[in-house]
Amino acid sequence: MVERPQLSVVTYRKGMYVILEGNRDSDRFFIVQSGNIQLSRKGETLLQELNSSLLSAGDFFGIVSSMAQKRQIETAQAMTDVTLIAVNRAQFDGLIQFNTPIAMKIIQQFSRRMRFLNSQLTSLTLNSVGETSSAVALFTSAQYYFKQKRYVISSYAYKRFIQCYPYDSNIEIARQNLEGIKQYDKPNYRTGNAPFVRQYGDDMPVFVEGESGDELFIIQSGSVKITKVINEEEVMLAVLKSGDIFGEMAILESKPRSANAITYNNAVLMVVQRSNFEGLSATQPQVITRLTQLLAERIWFSYRQIESAAIKDPVGRCFDCLLINIERANISIQSKTSYTFNFGLEELTKMASIPEHDAKAVCKKVLANEKISISYNKIVVSDVMELVKLSEFYRKTSRGVVNAVF
Repeated sequence: MVERPQLSVVTYRKGMYVILEGNRDSDRFFIVQSGNIQLSRKGETLLQELNSSLLSAGDFFGIVSSMAQKRQIETAQAMTDVTLIAVNRAQFDGLIQFNTPIAMKIIQQFSRRMRFLNSQLTSLTLNSVGETSSAVALFTSAQYYFKQKRYVISSYAYKRFIQCYPYDSNIEIARQNLEGIKQYDKPNYRTGNAPFVRQYGDDMPVFVEGESGDELFIIQSGSVKITKVINEEEVMLAVLKSGDIFGEMAILESKPRSANAITYNNAVLMVVQRSNFEGLSATQPQVITRLTQLLAERIWFSYRQIESAAIKDPVGRCFDCLLINIERANISIQSKTSYTFNFGLEELTKMASIPEHDAKAVCKKVLANEKISISYNKIVVSDVMELVKLSEFYRKTSRGVVNAVF
């Protein structure tokens, strides 16, 4: 049984800094009890991300770095004398179990922040301006996978397009193409004795960008690729593994899916529906805690990816993408430590936004480094410290690089 946490109260004078961007001390986060806190990053406010960068009673800060167990991503300064409630990371289960509104407020803010950062990252990596409508995104994905002859995915996408947007101008094209591949129109998963557990084969769609959704997924085994189709190319956003949660933004904000989720090898997924999501705060706070941790990690690494996207050299972006995945896996970065990634060169070039026509040449240069190799179609690095050195080199030599986040 989770006990009600005993929270401490701390005070800061006007002008004092509570947390500093880049600081490694992230064991706790804060809820404003009285007064005002100003958030900033490298001299900029967080107005676009948070709606308001000036926090008041009931607002919270420092939780992204605390739950992700990473360096601080923002600076918090007292604009008035302030009284704060300090929450240690270990107390989070108790906090959300006894205060469901706080849990939902945190998760919903995380969700909004992720959508903002995803749009920023898409703009940077894909030279895309503005948001694509949900109908266009779903039809574009269907067309892409149809041309790639990945008919199971395209069949699913066409069917969902017809269901979600029956009056769209592309509806007849979708119907004709679906008719031509109707033999692939079959269930994308199987259910066993447990109704909320689904079994997927390799390269099967869980959902496609633009479709409506009211479920989130927890990976029990296997892995799932999160992708987007932009400019007739599939861009890899992430490869999720056992224990990861995805699809939460659609059920939290009742908005269409913001990316494609496709299985990478066989996968078993547990499903949580919108109708019983809030009840998890009281009955299974550990699930809400895990979701909060994962969202915090995604936000933290979105900043890291934005930094990486500024590296002009495509080879340098590949090295930095590998380092990002090392950091994501919480691998100790020490000399002569080896690591095998759960993806190959094709996935790496998509993560680094390398155009398909340049991918082969870039991969050849990446493999020219004697400490990077391929084993059973997986990338292997014999010394992770090499990635740190390469990443730092390319960030320093790239003229278009933004100020480092950390």
